Amino acid sequence: MPLDKLNAFTKKVQDLADKPNSTMSAAEVKAQFDAAPDKVRVYLNQLIDDLQSTLDTDSGADNIGATGIAGLTGTTVQTLLEALKALVDTKSNSLDVFTKTVLQSAIDGASGADEIGVTPIATSPNRLQGMLEWLKLQIDSTVLGQIPDGSITDVKLSNDPNNIKQVFTLHEAPDAIGAHNATNISVMNPNFTGIDLDTVLDELFTSANNLKSDWAGVVGSPLISSDTSAQLKSKTQTIKNDLATNLSAKGQSSLGTETLDALVDKVTSISTSKQKADGSFAKTFISADETFVISNNLSFAPRHIIVKFISNGKTVYSVYDLDSTVTIISINETNTKIINNAAWSSILAVTGSGFSLNVKGFSGLSTTIYWYAESA
Repeated sequence: MPLDKLNAFTKKVQDLADKPNSTMSAAEVKAQFDAAPDKVRVYLNQLIDDLQSTLDTDSGADNIGATGIAGLTGTTVQTLLEALKALVDTKSNSLDVFTKTVLQSAIDGASGADEIGVTPIATSPNRLQGMLEWLKLQIDSTVLGQIPDGSITDVKLSNDPNNIKQVFTLHEAPDAIGAHNATNISVMNPNFTGIDLDTVLDELFTSANNLKSDWAGVVGSPLISSDTSAQLKSKTQTIKNDLATNLSAKGQSSLGTETLDALVDKVTSISTSKQKADGSFAKTFISADETFVISNNLSFAPRHIIVKFISNGKTVYSVYDLDSTVTIISINETNTKIINNAAWSSILAVTGSGFSLNVKGFSGLSTTIYWYAESA
C-alpha cells in the first residue's frame, strides 16, 4: 500500500484551555500532552515496518518513487531493480559481450587482442593484435638515421667524460661553481641596469640597504641603519604601540594597529585642560556584597574619583587615585583604612569612560550616592 502522510494531530496542546486544570483532570491534561508524540511514535513505527516489508508488490522498494531512466521501465525502486535485472540477463546472453574465454584466447586471428580496438598510429591497424605486430615490424626495420626523436635513454649514452652525458652531469653538480658563477648567468629585465645575475644582486643589495638607512634616518632612535628589516619593523611597531598607549592615557582611545598617520592626527584632539564631571542618584543596597555602575558615559578617562554616601549619620567615602592605584575608604574623614584590611569595603573600578563601585556590608541601606570624577 502507498505510504501515508502524517498530516495533523487529533489532540494538540494549543487546543487546551488557558487554565486546563479548571476543566480537565490531571490525567486528561497529561494525555493531551502525550497524544501528539505518541501519534508520531506509532506513525514512525508503521513507516519503518512499511519500508522493511518484502511483500511482493507491496515491499518497501515498491513504495519508494524514483525518476524514470531511459531504456528502463518503472518509476519505483522495485520496478527499476527488476528492469535492471532483466537487462543484465539479456546482456549476459548477448554476442556483444566478451567472455573470459574469448579474451584469454591466443588463437591466431581469433585471440583476445584481435577483439580489442585501438586508435591507429600512422599506418597501423585498428586492433590491438595488429598494432603490436606493426610496432614489432617498426622496431625490426629501424636503422641508423631513423631513430625517433626523444627515444634514446641514459643507458644508451656513453659514460666517456668528454661526451654529452658526463659533461651535462658535471654541469648539474652542486659544487660546479664555475659553471654556476653568477657573472655567467644572464638577466634580461628592464628594472635593472645590469645584464648578469651578479650585477643585479649588487643592485638589489644597494637598494635594500639604502631603504633601511632612509627608514632609520627618518624615524631616528631606537632605529639604526644596521638593523635588519625585521628589527626595523619591530621597533617601529613598538613606537606606534607606545604612542597609542600615551594617546589613550590622554583620553584619545587608540590602538597600535592603527596607521601612524591616524595616530598622529589624534594628537591635535588631546585636551590640555583637566575635565571634570559629577552627579548623584538615589540608591538602595539590596545585598551585603553589591557592585553597580555609577557612570559609563564620561567624555574622558577618569584619573581621580571620589564617591560618598551617608550611613547611620556617618559619611562613607571611596577615593580612587590612578597615580597611586590605591582605593581607600574613610568614615567621617577619620579612621582611614586600606580597603583590603577592612571588614567592610567600597572598591572603585575604572572601565574605559566610566567606573563602578563594589560595596560590602550595607545591605538594606537607602541613601543618595554623590560622585565626582576628573581627568589627569
